[in-house]
Amino acid sequence: MKTSFTFSLFTFFCVTSLSLTAQADMISEGKALHDKNCMGCHQAEMYKRDNRKVKTLAYLGTSVENCNTQLGTGWFPEDVQAVTQYLNATYYKLK
Repeated sequence: MKTSFTFSLFTFFCVTSLSLTAQADMISEGKALHDKNCMGCHQAEMYKRDNRKVKTLAYLGTSVENCNTQLGTGWFPEDVQAVTQYLNATYYKLK
């Protein structure tokens, strides 16, 4: 019984660690995509302003996709998601 619990606990920590690593990788990729493609129009001050329009994570994702479409960056859905996650983790902190 104790061995089973120990194994389950070990598995939980391994899965959690991998999940956090994958999320950190996605945020890092999002930052690289943002810095390369978005900084020409969007400086950090835009994301910090008091009257910003973004109030939900869904709206943030839609806004990133709109920029992707308008600029013709050719991002895949996972790229849009990475930029969305980067912006949320860095500026918005939406749930």
